[in-house]
Amino acid sequence: MVRELMVMIACVAGIAGVAQGQDCKVKFAVAYVEGKQIQPGLTQDQKKYWEKEGTKKFKGMCLDLAKPDYVVLWAVGVSGKELSQVAIANFNRNQDTGESTTAIRQTYWSRTSTSDERALTGAVYLKDWSGIRGKADYWILDLSKNPAATVREGQAYQDVPMGTNTRAGQGEKVNAEDVASTIPDPVTAMENALKWLKKDKKI
Repeated sequence: MVRELMVMIACVAGIAGVAQGQDCKVKFAVAYVEGKQIQPGLTQDQKKYWEKEGTKKFKGMCLDLAKPDYVVLWAVGVSGKELSQVAIANFNRNQDTGESTTAIRQTYWSRTSTSDERALTGAVYLKDWSGIRGKADYWILDLSKNPAATVREGQAYQDVPMGTNTRAGQGEKVNAEDVASTIPDPVTAMENALKWLKKDKKI
């Protein structure tokens, strides 16, 4: 995925932007990535953070979409998603048909089916799973390298407030994000990236 992001960086560098402040030791841009699509710019929350706090915390660093030295790319992801695939598929099948599939011996994935008509009429509350975590992944690309090089990567997230368990009614489907124990935090992802740049460049 990082290799694909490095190819798309050319799209960011060509978008006009205005550097903030006069004393710019490091110029940076921010862009959101979803699949193969890239959207340069800050979210409303990121913009609010940068204007109210970022410009004070990161003096000498300027937001510049036209000619950045570094680009902070971020994307929303879910870790531990593979852990939930069998269970989520089983739940959704149960919602559709009233049949559940149970793994008897996980090594060989032998299965048996059971039926329960009550599953078609009731509602189920699903607890957050600590093994499934929503996150905002980020990468810092150094544009002085040719091709652009990833110099830092990380993630940011917030714990899901207690009592926010998912309720699935009759016929409703569930996905991994619904039962994740954390949610992505794009603002902190950007902040963490800038903290690293500040430290690395001794600003």
